[in-house]
Amino acid sequence: MIVSKENQNRVLVVEDDELLARVLKTKLSGGGLIVDLAQNGEIGLQMAIKEKPDAIILDLLMPKMDGMTFLKTLRKDKWGEKAPVIIFTNLSASNKDLVHGVIEGAPVYYLIKSEWTPKDILEKVREIIQKNKVK
Repeated sequence: MIVSKENQNRVLVVEDDELLARVLKTKLSGGGLIVDLAQNGEIGLQMAIKEKPDAIILDLLMPKMDGMTFLKTLRKDKWGEKAPVIIFTNLSASNKDLVHGVIEGAPVYYLIKSEWTPKDILEKVREIIQKNKVK
C-alpha cells in the first residue's frame, strides 16, 4: 500500500546528538513516519511552529535553547499548547526544579534514553499519534 505524504504522520526530533538523531530518524522513517531533525531547541521551535508535527521528541540538554525553554515557549503558542511532546533525555527527574518545569510543560511522556530502544520509541510515537487522532 502506498501512502501519500499528505496522509503520513510527521515527527520532529529535537536532539543535538547527531548519531542518536539519525538512528531515531531511520527507525521512525522505516515505520512510515516523516521525520524532521533539529540540532538544537532554537531551530526545533521554529520547525515545530511552522510544520506542526504530530509528535515531538525532545532532548533537554542542547545548545542555543535547552529543552525546557523550548517546551515553555512552545506551550505559549496556540497550536503548541496541546502539541504532543515526548521528553527523551539522560536526566532523571530527581531535581526539584526539573520536575516542576516538566510538570509545567506538560509533556506526554518523560523517557530516560538508556531505558528505551528505537523500536520502543517508534511504538510510543505511534501510540501518541493514535490517541490524538481519536480526540
